Amino acid sequence: MKIKVLILHVLFLSLLHLTAFAQGGWDLKYLPLDSLNNSFNGREVRIDFRKTSQDTLRSKAGGWYIYRLLGPGDSITLDIDGQSVKFTESWHIYDDHGMLSEQYLEGASTYQGKSIWIKECFWVSSNDSSIKVKARLYFRKPFYLASKQQQEIVLISIKKSKIKGIVLRLDD
Repeated sequence: MKIKVLILHVLFLSLLHLTAFAQGGWDLKYLPLDSLNNSFNGREVRIDFRKTSQDTLRSKAGGWYIYRLLGPGDSITLDIDGQSVKFTESWHIYDDHGMLSEQYLEGASTYQGKSIWIKECFWVSSNDSSIKVKARLYFRKPFYLASKQQQEIVLISIKKSKIKGIVLRLDD
């Protein structure tokens, strides 16, 4: 009798743990660049850069299709305070999980002699040829351990010809 009760308890607890491990999350929305305007001011975004000039997206993409769009990281060189810094996109999107807070740009070169990551970007403005974002630079990996002294906020202007699309948070 005790063995049956013990087995039932173990089975019940095991089932509870399985559901905890099966939780996924998804808060990403992908928009082509031409659908954005200054109404997006202040929104947190991630920028999907083009691999080539033919790498374009003409309509909205949602759900699983985002997974295919954000493949292996593209590289881009951005001008930050007069210094050219090369970055690689780092997309962390899985079958059942994709969160905006987990996407970032990783510096392939240094800025002011330090390793660099761009974790957050906020839409500032756009015109016919470029967009402007406020970017938070992190100078230590992992960036989630960086203190306020290891961060800097800069304004970056990016040519639209280098951008394929924008990733936003679904609930925004």
